[in-house]
Amino acid sequence: MQTPLLTRALVIAGALLSLPTFDYAAEPGLPNGFTRLEQLPAPKIVASAEAYPGGHHDVGNILDGKTQTEYSSNAKGTNTFIEFDLGAPVSLAAFRHVDRNDPATIASSELVFLDGSGGVAATVPVKHVNQRGGVSFLTLPAPVTAQRVRWRVTGLGSSYSTVGGAEISFFTRGKTEAQPGGITLESRAPQLVERVGTGLVRPLKV
Repeated sequence: MQTPLLTRALVIAGALLSLPTFDYAAEPGLPNGFTRLEQLPAPKIVASAEAYPGGHHDVGNILDGKTQTEYSSNAKGTNTFIEFDLGAPVSLAAFRHVDRNDPATIASSELVFLDGSGGVAATVPVKHVNQRGGVSFLTLPAPVTAQRVRWRVTGLGSSYSTVGGAEISFFTRGKTEAQPGGITLESRAPQLVERVGTGLVRPLKV
Protein backbone atom coordinates (compact mmCIF):
# COMPACT_ATOMS: atom_id res chain seq x y z
CA MET A 1 0.00 0.00 0.00
CA GLN A 2 1.42 3.40 -1.00
CA THR A 3 2.22 5.65 1.96
CA PRO A 4 1.37 9.39 1.95
CA LEU A 5 3.73 11.80 0.25
CA LEU A 6 5.11 12.96 3.58
CA THR A 7 6.77 10.05 5.40
CA ARG A 8 9.07 9.81 8.35
CA ALA A 9 12.12 7.61 8.54
CA LEU A 10 14.08 6.69 11.60
CA VAL A 11 17.84 6.45 11.13
CA ILE A 12 19.64 4.85 14.02
CA ALA A 13 23.29 5.63 14.43
CA GLY A 14 23.32 2.84 17.04
CA ALA A 15 25.66 1.80 19.76
CA LEU A 16 29.15 1.27 18.45
CA LEU A 17 31.45 -1.29 19.95
CA SER A 18 35.00 0.03 19.93
CA LEU A 19 37.75 -2.59 20.24
CA PRO A 20 41.41 -1.74 20.92
CA THR A 21 44.27 -3.19 18.92
CA PHE A 22 44.31 -6.41 20.97
CA ASP A 23 41.82 -9.26 21.13
CA TYR A 24 40.77 -11.72 23.79
CA ALA A 25 40.75 -15.48 24.01
CA ALA A 26 38.85 -17.55 26.55
CA GLU A 27 41.19 -19.00 29.17
CA PRO A 28 40.46 -22.76 29.44
CA GLY A 29 41.51 -22.94 33.09
CA LEU A 30 39.28 -20.07 34.18
CA PRO A 31 35.55 -20.35 33.40
CA ASN A 32 35.17 -16.58 33.58
CA GLY A 33 38.71 -15.66 32.54
CA PHE A 34 39.85 -13.76 29.46
CA THR A 35 43.43 -13.70 28.21
CA ARG A 36 44.55 -10.63 26.35
CA LEU A 37 46.28 -11.24 23.02
CA GLU A 38 49.10 -8.77 22.49
CA GLN A 39 50.50 -8.08 19.06
CA LEU A 40 54.21 -8.77 18.71
CA PRO A 41 56.64 -6.36 17.03
CA ALA A 42 57.07 -6.94 13.31
CA PRO A 43 59.42 -9.90 12.78
CA LYS A 44 62.24 -10.08 10.23
CA ILE A 45 61.57 -11.65 6.84
CA VAL A 46 64.32 -14.14 6.01
CA ALA A 47 62.89 -15.82 2.91
CA SER A 48 59.91 -15.50 0.57
CA ALA A 49 58.53 -16.38 -2.82
CA GLU A 50 59.54 -14.05 -5.64
CA ALA A 51 57.52 -10.83 -5.61
CA TYR A 52 55.55 -9.60 -8.59
CA PRO A 53 57.90 -7.42 -10.68
CA GLY A 54 57.68 -3.65 -10.74
CA GLY A 55 58.61 -2.76 -7.17
CA HIS A 56 55.08 -2.11 -5.93
CA HIS A 57 54.38 -5.54 -4.41
CA ASP A 58 57.55 -6.23 -2.41
CA VAL A 59 57.31 -8.67 0.49
CA GLY A 60 58.19 -5.97 3.04
CA ASN A 61 54.79 -4.39 2.43
CA ILE A 62 53.16 -7.15 4.43
CA LEU A 63 54.75 -5.85 7.66
CA ASP A 64 54.57 -2.08 7.15
CA GLY A 65 51.28 -1.56 9.00
CA LYS A 66 49.55 -0.16 5.92
CA THR A 67 46.72 -2.10 4.29
CA GLN A 68 47.06 0.10 1.19
CA THR A 69 50.39 -1.55 0.34
CA GLU A 70 50.50 -5.24 -0.56
CA TYR A 71 52.77 -8.16 -1.20
CA SER A 72 52.04 -10.28 -4.25
CA SER A 73 54.04 -13.25 -5.41
CA ASN A 74 54.97 -13.49 -9.06
CA ALA A 75 52.07 -15.86 -9.84
CA LYS A 76 53.46 -18.53 -7.52
CA GLY A 77 50.03 -19.66 -6.31
CA THR A 78 50.34 -22.38 -3.67
CA ASN A 79 54.13 -22.00 -3.82
CA THR A 80 53.73 -18.54 -2.26
CA PHE A 81 55.42 -18.43 1.15
CA ILE A 82 57.11 -16.12 3.65
CA GLU A 83 59.45 -17.16 6.46
CA PHE A 84 59.65 -14.90 9.50
CA ASP A 85 62.30 -14.73 12.22
CA LEU A 86 61.07 -13.46 15.60
CA GLY A 87 64.62 -12.97 16.90
CA ALA A 88 64.22 -15.31 19.87
CA PRO A 89 61.89 -18.11 20.98
CA VAL A 90 58.43 -16.64 21.61
CA SER A 91 55.17 -18.18 22.80
CA LEU A 92 52.76 -17.58 19.92
CA ALA A 93 49.02 -17.60 20.48
CA ALA A 94 47.37 -16.09 17.40
CA PHE A 95 47.86 -15.10 13.75
CA ARG A 96 46.22 -12.39 11.65
CA HIS A 97 46.23 -12.00 7.86
CA VAL A 98 44.73 -9.20 5.79
CA ASP A 99 44.24 -10.25 2.19
CA ARG A 100 44.98 -8.18 -0.91
CA ASN A 101 42.29 -5.85 -2.18
CA ASP A 102 42.36 -7.84 -5.38
CA PRO A 103 40.56 -10.83 -6.97
CA ALA A 104 43.65 -12.94 -6.17
CA THR A 105 42.40 -14.08 -2.76
CA ILE A 106 43.49 -16.91 -0.46
CA ALA A 107 41.23 -19.75 0.67
CA SER A 108 43.67 -21.53 2.99
CA SER A 109 47.25 -21.52 4.23
CA GLU A 110 49.42 -23.16 6.85
CA LEU A 111 51.80 -22.04 9.57
CA VAL A 112 54.92 -24.10 10.21
CA PHE A 113 56.50 -23.18 13.55
CA LEU A 114 60.25 -23.73 13.79
CA ASP A 115 62.60 -23.70 16.75
CA GLY A 116 66.00 -21.99 16.78
CA SER A 117 67.72 -24.95 15.09
CA GLY A 118 65.10 -25.23 12.33
CA GLY A 119 63.19 -28.17 13.82
CA VAL A 120 59.42 -28.20 13.32
CA ALA A 121 57.56 -27.51 16.56
CA ALA A 122 54.05 -27.58 15.06
CA THR A 123 52.10 -27.17 11.83
CA VAL A 124 48.71 -25.44 11.96
CA PRO A 125 46.23 -25.00 9.07
CA VAL A 126 44.57 -21.61 8.53
CA LYS A 127 41.17 -21.15 6.91
CA HIS A 128 40.83 -17.73 5.28
CA VAL A 129 37.68 -15.68 4.73
CA ASN A 130 38.49 -15.65 1.00
CA GLN A 131 37.40 -12.04 0.35
CA ARG A 132 39.09 -9.00 -1.15
CA GLY A 133 40.72 -7.18 1.77
CA GLY A 134 39.33 -9.87 4.09
CA VAL A 135 40.72 -10.27 7.61
CA SER A 136 41.45 -13.82 8.78
CA PHE A 137 42.21 -14.26 12.49
CA LEU A 138 43.28 -17.56 14.03
CA THR A 139 43.67 -18.26 17.73
CA LEU A 140 45.94 -21.30 18.02
CA PRO A 141 44.48 -24.35 19.79
CA ALA A 142 47.42 -24.09 22.21
CA PRO A 143 50.35 -21.65 22.39
CA VAL A 144 53.41 -22.69 20.38
CA THR A 145 56.94 -21.62 21.26
CA ALA A 146 58.93 -20.86 18.11
CA GLN A 147 61.65 -18.56 16.80
CA ARG A 148 60.71 -18.82 13.14
CA VAL A 149 57.37 -19.17 11.36
CA ARG A 150 56.95 -20.25 7.76
CA TRP A 151 53.62 -19.17 6.26
CA ARG A 152 52.59 -20.88 3.03
CA VAL A 153 49.49 -20.60 0.83
CA THR A 154 47.76 -23.97 0.42
CA GLY A 155 44.53 -23.03 -1.38
CA LEU A 156 43.59 -20.31 -3.86
CA GLY A 157 40.32 -18.43 -3.62
CA SER A 158 40.09 -17.85 -7.39
CA SER A 159 41.87 -18.64 -10.63
CA TYR A 160 44.40 -15.86 -9.98
CA SER A 161 47.77 -16.99 -8.61
CA THR A 162 49.31 -13.60 -7.71
CA VAL A 163 48.45 -14.12 -4.05
CA GLY A 164 50.08 -12.68 -0.94
CA GLY A 165 48.51 -10.18 1.40
CA ALA A 166 48.37 -6.66 2.75
CA GLU A 167 49.34 -7.37 6.36
CA ILE A 168 50.45 -10.25 8.59
CA SER A 169 50.87 -10.08 12.36
CA PHE A 170 51.48 -12.46 15.24
CA PHE A 171 50.20 -12.37 18.82
CA THR A 172 51.30 -13.69 22.18
CA ARG A 173 49.31 -14.21 25.35
CA GLY A 174 49.25 -11.35 27.79
CA LYS A 175 47.47 -10.73 31.06
CA THR A 176 44.52 -12.88 32.12
CA GLU A 177 41.56 -10.92 33.47
CA ALA A 178 38.34 -11.97 35.17
CA GLN A 179 36.51 -9.57 32.83
CA PRO A 180 37.68 -8.12 29.47
CA GLY A 181 38.49 -4.68 30.85
CA GLY A 182 40.15 -3.48 27.66
CA ILE A 183 36.86 -3.34 25.75
CA THR A 184 35.06 -0.02 25.75
CA LEU A 185 31.57 0.89 24.59
CA GLU A 186 30.76 4.15 22.84
CA SER A 187 27.13 5.13 22.32
CA ARG A 188 25.60 7.73 20.03
CA ALA A 189 22.11 9.14 20.12
CA PRO A 190 19.84 8.10 17.23
CA GLN A 191 19.08 10.71 14.58
CA LEU A 192 15.53 11.29 13.33
CA VAL A 193 15.04 12.47 9.78
CA GLU A 194 11.97 13.43 7.80
CA ARG A 195 11.60 12.29 4.20
CA VAL A 196 9.72 14.73 1.98
CA GLY A 197 8.51 13.53 -1.40
CA THR A 198 10.68 10.90 -3.02
CA GLY A 199 14.17 12.33 -2.68
CA LEU A 200 14.47 15.02 0.00
CA VAL A 201 15.51 14.31 3.58
CA ARG A 202 15.74 16.85 6.39
CA PRO A 203 16.40 16.61 10.15
CA LEU A 204 13.28 16.05 12.24
CA LYS A 205 12.80 18.25 15.29
CA VAL A 206 11.55 16.40 18.37
